[in-house]
Amino acid sequence: MPITPPLSLQLYTVREALDADFAGTMQRVADIGFTRVEPFDFLARADALAVSFAATGLTAPSAHLRFLDAESLAGASLDDVFSTAGDRGLGPHSQLCDRAAGCRWPR
Repeated sequence: MPITPPLSLQLYTVREALDADFAGTMQRVADIGFTRVEPFDFLARADALAVSFAATGLTAPSAHLRFLDAESLAGASLDDVFSTAGDRGLGPHSQLCDRAAGCRWPR
């Protein structure tokens, strides 16, 4: 029998609800049965994500962020991105992938 990992909800799909009520939306995601989410723009939302993870039990084994978008990076280096991800409990095996450069693991 194949092993099927739990589904994650990509939070970008509920971005408007998050903008209106971040904590309430995260609680609703947990209430409907999700245990994992995939955050977007997590540098700007790092503190809110950490609070929501603690309050709901949700985890984030993955996340996505546009590295070519200066607004998303807000002056952060790639090391800052990995540090923030690790500090907020985002996936323990973070990996950066770029269509042109391929993938790299954090130092």
